[in-house]
Amino acid sequence: MKIHSDHHEDCIRFSEIPHLINQYILAQGKIIQQSNEIYIQIKNQIESNIKKMNDNIYILKDLSNYYQLKNNQNSNHQLI
Repeated sequence: MKIHSDHHEDCIRFSEIPHLINQYILAQGKIIQQSNEIYIQIKNQIESNIKKMNDNIYILKDLSNYYQLKNNQNSNHQLI
């Protein structure tokens, strides 16, 4: 292959292009894999947080019902 003498340093040989493309593809593949791993970790953490919040809501509803029942019982005792 003839190298262009007027821009030898700037010229990429056609034979090098497939290697550069493959390097780019591998790098992009690694980025995709790392992004998927990060996504899964974040998704799992968010799901865990949502479960904890739902559990807390359930407990708070139970407490609210308990105190409302106690309040009603105290009101009934005062009427008697």
